Amino acid sequence: MDFLQRTRVLYGDEAVQKFAGATVAVFGIGGVGSYAALSLIRCGIGTLIAADRDVVDVTNMNRQAVADINTVGEAKTDVIERMAALINPDANVIKYTHSFSNDFELVFDKYNVDAVADCIDDVQAKLNLICFCKKRNIPIISSMGTALRKRPDLLEITDIYKTAYDPLARVVRKELKNRGIKNLTVVCSKEEPQKKLHDELGSSAFVPAAAGLCISSAIIRHIASEFCL
Repeated sequence: MDFLQRTRVLYGDEAVQKFAGATVAVFGIGGVGSYAALSLIRCGIGTLIAADRDVVDVTNMNRQAVADINTVGEAKTDVIERMAALINPDANVIKYTHSFSNDFELVFDKYNVDAVADCIDDVQAKLNLICFCKKRNIPIISSMGTALRKRPDLLEITDIYKTAYDPLARVVRKELKNRGIKNLTVVCSKEEPQKKLHDELGSSAFVPAAAGLCISSAIIRHIASEFCL
């Protein structure tokens, strides 16, 4: 039984062959990135580069695909590798537990990456990754803020310069403008974030997961030549 049978019906055999030959890098295997990574595996992506330095924490269980009572304390990249193998044993998962800031050459000089999912929380690392990819013409889609929001139906795939309401997008937009970067595909919410009442940022199962699925959908369409990142 071909687990990609329904995918072939939707995208066609040629596109599924492209998925199998593609390499996608997901930076950040958290609430957004874990769902992006697993849905890419479910679409038949041949090589997944998973980069995250963190281990699963009990507080991740409300929103991250890698988190349950059995995985607390494990490296997120180890969990995503194991989950991927249960979906598609033929998929190649390359793990990085390195904390990336500027040295993205470690990945991109070694692998021919077809698309990048930026699911990084750290603003400076996010900006560095975006600028690196733009300089090298590597297709990238970035997640903006998903915390303090309740409505996944208000997410959209758009350009960074068309975003509103999102404090993270505002910072990224300003920095990219200063660096002469004229466009960036992002997943961003049109929902105004809730007021921060605690030191921790409130989040739910809905918005991060939906943002991850939006990201993987855009990447799959890009590889299928239906959408341009």
